[in-house]
Amino acid sequence: MTDNVVTQYGEVTLTDVKLASIFYSILVDLAKHKHSLTYGELIAKAKELHPNNELVQNAIPVGIGRRLEVVKYFTDQHKYPDLTCLVINKGSGEVGDGFHGDATTTRAKVHAFDWEKVTLDFDGFSARVTTHLVRKTTPKPKKPEAESMMYAYYKAHKSRLPSAISKQRDFIVRELMQGRPVDDVFVEASKKATSNV
Repeated sequence: MTDNVVTQYGEVTLTDVKLASIFYSILVDLAKHKHSLTYGELIAKAKELHPNNELVQNAIPVGIGRRLEVVKYFTDQHKYPDLTCLVINKGSGEVGDGFHGDATTTRAKVHAFDWEKVTLDFDGFSARVTTHLVRKTTPKPKKPEAESMMYAYYKAHKSRLPSAISKQRDFIVRELMQGRPVDDVFVEASKKATSNV
């Protein structure tokens, strides 16, 4: 198994792996009971189960696709059905655009699978991926590149971001120039934007 996990959203971050680990155990429980949750409900459930985990408490729906891709990678490695089909959009009542395959068929496989026998040991996987990510060195972007990253992310996720996010422009650029992952920076900036309203 490779430690270099690349999703449709790019290579994963430490935050992605840590949150995916928490989401995975919630999704296994959902599968056992043949239930689904919206993206917001998944985050709310994680917060309820992990009240002292700052990373979980700061989680917002922006960037959840990356975390679910890590869950999918893990289930693929273990030849389990794709648990991410259990996470649905509130409006449509169905999986998001990033889902690969037929959600109804996949959900039937998830519901028929014996989840009592699966491993909940996401920790070993997390440790391997985390070690890889910590060792990886990436050059820190200069200001023009950081601004381009910010605008690209904003354009792609505008509908999910708070309207006051524009007031966090300087913070976002500064943090991106420190080499922080764009998802993590926008999560923090979104939280700052909503707390300052």
